[in-house]
Amino acid sequence: LLGGFFSRLFYIFSIVWKSGPAFLFLMCFIALFNGLMPVLGALISSRILNELQIIITESTLGKEFGLAAFWGSMVLLLLIAFFTYKILDKVVMRLSNAVTRMAGERVVRHVKVEIMNKAQALDLSAFDLPAFYEKLENANREAGNRPIQILSSTFSVISTVISLVGYVVILASALPLAALAIALAAVPSAIVN
Repeated sequence: LLGGFFSRLFYIFSIVWKSGPAFLFLMCFIALFNGLMPVLGALISSRILNELQIIITESTLGKEFGLAAFWGSMVLLLLIAFFTYKILDKVVMRLSNAVTRMAGERVVRHVKVEIMNKAQALDLSAFDLPAFYEKLENANREAGNRPIQILSSTFSVISTVISLVGYVVILASALPLAALAIALAAVPSAIVN
């Protein structure tokens, strides 16, 4: 079962590679980026909260924190970093959708050309066989969406694994037992998926 899955997956990778290797590289980069961005966002958010806690603690101890102090504070820089992160995340999401659509169109074109070449090489009697004609029609119908859907799902799983590993590493540095519990709780869900 596992061998058949990986052989089909590598076949889909080869189809996308033949239709345009740049799309495969872009999809890999976007998967890596989408895996690291949630961890980066969590780190920035935690730093913002820590800095705000320090400011509140200092203000309760009698130190004034006015608007002038805010402009030179670390909170302002962290807020700028957070908004930059959000904008970059949206841009990459739009880029991901565009790359997926363009890769889908390239794969459709590549597969349809392959089908036409195969049909051209066959003699006319092969088209009289209902089983062959049905396979040809299924390949023609599924050429557009199936390979890219599978590839997008694979890269989505890779992004999720990268995020999970990032969160576990961050959590393991602070609370090792909690990280172990989260990792163990994620295993059954990963197996089911």
